[in-house]
Amino acid sequence: MMRNFKKILCVLLVVTIVAGTFAGCGKKQDSINKKAISKEIGVDVNAASERYSNYFVEDSGNALSTIVYQDNGLEELIKNAEHWNALPMSTELKELLTTIIPDAEIGYYYFRNLDRSAEDKYDSSVLTKDGDNKFVISIYDSNKMILYYVEVK
Repeated sequence: MMRNFKKILCVLLVVTIVAGTFAGCGKKQDSINKKAISKEIGVDVNAASERYSNYFVEDSGNALSTIVYQDNGLEELIKNAEHWNALPMSTELKELLTTIIPDAEIGYYYFRNLDRSAEDKYDSSVLTKDGDNKFVISIYDSNKMILYYVEVK
């Protein structure tokens, strides 16, 4: 009987340790705020079936959200949305994004300058190469069915 008690106690101890470990791993990390993205880019990012999403924030506050879709359900919405343009984008903008987003050949992009003094918030030609730019860009790669959303602050 004492032997059974020790076994049960050991099992309970192991279960408690494992449960505690999983509880620590379950802390909620930052996630994609799809409502905010949808509002910014003028397209409901929940309109297509999502396969995978990822959110990453650098120490500098720059953020990258990636949503991989199962179908091209966003493409029709994007085609008809305001401030979206067909790729390719300007060479200057492409160079700024080289290390952040893979190059998309077919698809669409949205750009908004966060500089309050900008005359046209949707004109990317005013960006400077000195790195003092604040903007939001979203790129939809039609071939890969991936939406990239980047905030540079």
